[in-house]
Amino acid sequence: MSLRSSALRRNPPPAYLNRINGQPTIRLIVHKEKGTSTLKVARDVKLKLEEVKREVPRDLIFRVVDDESKEIHKSLKELYLLVGIIWPLSLFLCSSSSRASSRPS
Repeated sequence: MSLRSSALRRNPPPAYLNRINGQPTIRLIVHKEKGTSTLKVARDVKLKLEEVKREVPRDLIFRVVDDESKEIHKSLKELYLLVGIIWPLSLFLCSSSSRASSRPS
C-alpha cells in the first residue's frame, strides 16, 4: 500500500466545501461556553486572530462573516443613549415637582 492510498483512506474528501466568491475557504465557528460574556469571547477571538495573521502568509484573507458582539455593542449604545436622555429628564422633572410642592400656598 502506498503512502498516498493510505492517506486517502484516513482522510476522506470533505462532505462539503465552503466558498466565498467562488474561492475555497476554511470555516471556523466559535461557540462560547455557557455563562461567559459574548463581548469578552469576541474580543479574545479577534486578538487571537490578529496573532494568527502575523504568522501566516500575507496573501491569506481573513473575513469575519458573523459577529454577534457587533449587535450587542449596537444595542448597548442605544441603551446608553436612552439612559443619557431619560436620566437628566427625570432629574429635571423630579426637581421641578419638588419645587412646586415646596411652595407655600
